[in-house]
Amino acid sequence: MRYASENRLVVTATDHFERLGPFTFAEEASYLLGYRIRVYSDGVLKNPGVSPDLVAATPL
Repeated sequence: MRYASENRLVVTATDHFERLGPFTFAEEASYLLGYRIRVYSDGVLKNPGVSPDLVAATPL
């Protein structure tokens, strides 16, 4: 999991990846923190025009 910018995280899928895990995390974190957390799969980095903050995300 990498921090991209305020409210935005990038998640790398592995062989032991729980398919809905990051999205469950985002939902629970959003509820606990009181504002929306967005989680993006690392696959989004292949999209044209992807936001620079997602590309430069810092490991947590």
